Amino acid sequence: MLKDHLGKLEYFCNIVETGSLQKASQKAYVSQPQLSKVLRQLEEELDTQLLIRRSDGVIPTPAGDKLYSYARETIDQANQMQLLIRDNVQASGNVYIGTYDSISRYFFPDFIKYLRKLAPSLNIILSTGRSSQKLKELKKGELDIAIIVSSGVKSRSLSEKIIYSDSFGLYHSQQIESSFLDHIIKFPESIHFDATKLGFKHILSCDNLETVKSLTEQGLGVGLLPHRVAREGVLQGKLIPHKKVLSQESEHNISLFYSKKNISAHAQVVINEVERFLTTWAKS
Repeated sequence: MLKDHLGKLEYFCNIVETGSLQKASQKAYVSQPQLSKVLRQLEEELDTQLLIRRSDGVIPTPAGDKLYSYARETIDQANQMQLLIRDNVQASGNVYIGTYDSISRYFFPDFIKYLRKLAPSLNIILSTGRSSQKLKELKKGELDIAIIVSSGVKSRSLSEKIIYSDSFGLYHSQQIESSFLDHIIKFPESIHFDATKLGFKHILSCDNLETVKSLTEQGLGVGLLPHRVAREGVLQGKLIPHKKVLSQESEHNISLFYSKKNISAHAQVVINEVERFLTTWAKS
């Protein structure tokens, strides 16, 4: 995977920026054969040609241009973060993050461990709740960052970066008793549909998706769940997709929100790392 070759990206940027393997090797203090090996490994990993060799040097292919843009941005962000930390930005300070239960359970344990090693003096104050409530808290200045389901309504005061998209489906336990197959378990803020048309006679509403998932895994009904939330249960053999398919799956975006102004330096460090870490996590 490309993430296993991140250390080679700076070499690749040097080659593109100097337009020459020889000049890049002098700049990076490595041999030309070593740079050629790095280039070959990247091309093999991506299964595409990244550079075109000419008599006057090298130029990137369209794929090489895309990789260069990604690599340069990644390196610049890392350098910026290093400078901030070196200047003792992380010496003290709290970063307030709001999200909903599923993100806090699946994403944040690994991220907090990572951030603790990167910037041990930063304190993460994590709160969970409904996306609509966390958005209000962010607008009031009570949060630095919100990772929530996007309403699709743009705000002049907030920046939004879409991390990934998801949609809803029906799932149930493999051990569910037939008497519970006409029970549906749902979160009120999820999609609206006529459950009776799908044969459901009983509706159990919960205040968060993790409770929906837990009750569904225990065989108390058919759960209406985002596919990403249900995935862990499916992989563990606790959940299976229901044979009934929704006519509308209600695709929605999970986004990173933060204020366009008055961002503290240590909050900016966390914003950069949350975005990078979340994007990688969402693709896993």
